[in-house]
Amino acid sequence: MEIRKATIKDLKEIEKIFKREYSKFPYNEKWTKKTSLLKIKEYFRDNVIFVLEYEKKIIGFIIGHIEIWDKGDEGFIDEVVVLSKFQKKGYGKILLNYLINCFKKKNCYSLGLMCNPESKAFKIYKKMGFNKPKNLIFMTKKLK
Repeated sequence: MEIRKATIKDLKEIEKIFKREYSKFPYNEKWTKKTSLLKIKEYFRDNVIFVLEYEKKIIGFIIGHIEIWDKGDEGFIDEVVVLSKFQKKGYGKILLNYLINCFKKKNCYSLGLMCNPESKAFKIYKKMGFNKPKNLIFMTKKLK
């Protein structure tokens, strides 16, 4: 098992994993190959992506970025995705700890993420010390 920074050559494999795993419950997202590749390329341009390899094949990845806030830099986890057949084996936690350590080295004062409470990852995040913010609510408005 190896974690390394993603390269441009990894984007198609990351896209396949992204599209495959987000099409399942509880997300049921309808990504096409084109739109999911555009999303992964956007992440690659603006964020850091680390891939997890097992026997020289990518089995998961984590995407994050740092934002400047009044209190200092804050890390954000944008995506954590592990192929279904490798889930419940600790690989997601390994990826999370890797990114947490990267953000600690960059002196981030906190780490945030958004999570569907019905996802498998929700319990992992809670066990790792992530809590719901008491003063923030994610809001959306339909434009179409």
